[in-house]
Amino acid sequence: MKYCLVAVYLFIHFYSTKALPTSPFLCYFASLEDCIRSYWSVGYKYTSIVTFLATYDGIQISLRQLKYLINVKYNLRRRRSQSTAHEIRRALCYELNGPGCLLGYRAMTRCLRTRYNLRVSRDTVMRLLKEIDPARVAQRRARRQRRIYRCPGPNATWHIDGYDKLTRFGFGISGCIDGYSRRIIFLQVSYSNHDPSLIAGYFMNSVEQLGGCPRTVLTDCGTENVIIAALQHVFHDNIANNQQTYGHRYVASTSNQRIESWWSTFRKSRSEWWLDLFTDLAVSGALCDGNITHVYCLRYCFMEILQKELNFVASCWNEHVIRASNMSECPSGIPDEMFFLPENSGTSFLFVFAQFVRCFLCSICEH
Repeated sequence: MKYCLVAVYLFIHFYSTKALPTSPFLCYFASLEDCIRSYWSVGYKYTSIVTFLATYDGIQISLRQLKYLINVKYNLRRRRSQSTAHEIRRALCYELNGPGCLLGYRAMTRCLRTRYNLRVSRDTVMRLLKEIDPARVAQRRARRQRRIYRCPGPNATWHIDGYDKLTRFGFGISGCIDGYSRRIIFLQVSYSNHDPSLIAGYFMNSVEQLGGCPRTVLTDCGTENVIIAALQHVFHDNIANNQQTYGHRYVASTSNQRIESWWSTFRKSRSEWWLDLFTDLAVSGALCDGNITHVYCLRYCFMEILQKELNFVASCWNEHVIRASNMSECPSGIPDEMFFLPENSGTSFLFVFAQFVRCFLCSICEH
């Protein structure tokens, strides 16, 4: 009963927290053309687009019809003449002057295609990066060995953790990643990543958006995760066959490797630039991180910018291609596709009692 009271309290007071912007297949489009263009721009294959249209948009269309629409009617081409060298170089230099300087050539190629709508090949980006920023290219060659990771399917395990590198400047980042597909479930910045109500708000928005909760949530032993643990207990305590499961485990950081590993990637590709910027402000004397007024001003100036940056990072990550690895038994591919189309990987959704979760959300909203 006490867990239900905690969940009710959470929803009444903190459910207004904004969730991560949705993926293309969770959006509503004005026309079939807009829908197809959205899927095509991400880089999905023809067969995946057909499945997405049927599963998430209720549009039944054959593979032949889709190819006709894309190639003939809409005249969409992946392989065509590239953008001018001047446009590519200008966009690349602009990115290298910001946090984009930490991206590799694959991530930079996707960034140029999605953010600047440029037609550019990976080889061109790789050549230009070696020419413009050879020092950074050499730094990205080092790799580490990771132990083999096992997960049966999407939503079997969600890994939740906070990123503390920017907390001294007043920015607490919280993230959640699916262990199987490596899809970012949420990535949010706020005044703190140690407030249990905020973290639970992010979690419940994701649960409501996806229509179910994961089988297991792994977190560290911090007090910011107590409400999530209670909510998982509520969900798993209402199993139809009365089989009692908890649905949450406190683990050490070394056992929460999916999100910990992603934080390493996040720092190398994005956050290090912001860390250097704020540190330079502090060293120059323009910022005193011990002055609460300075911290509030910094939040006012950069909070919204950082959240937009995180949204872009999450979208790019969820739409990029993960290569096969000998250190993991999980499949390779696009995180969004592996998460929402698990049958393509030979598995299925492992949500726990999506119907109960919907009923629970409706009952809370009514009160």
